Amino acid sequence: MPSEGVKQKSSWWVFWPVLVAGLLGPPLGNLLARSMPAYWAEGVDQGTVWFFVGVILMRRYPPRFGLPRWLAPILIAIAVGFCGAVLAYYIPLK
Repeated sequence: MPSEGVKQKSSWWVFWPVLVAGLLGPPLGNLLARSMPAYWAEGVDQGTVWFFVGVILMRRYPPRFGLPRWLAPILIAIAVGFCGAVLAYYIPLK
């Protein structure tokens, strides 16, 4: 039992949504790439998956700077989706 003023380390299982996103992201990207350009599919895939990660993690780690909880996952999705699309465009895998 820790004494007062000493923080316990949190479990790494708090970040289970990141594991799920890493496992579901590539198959979803391949599925979407059948109907649209690969870089666009990768951006949509990463944005969608990380939006849900943001929604789940916002309950435990609220955003700072007065940012509303509903806006933070949307900004995460836009940023990650854009970065994923740009990387997939300049580093094509197919």
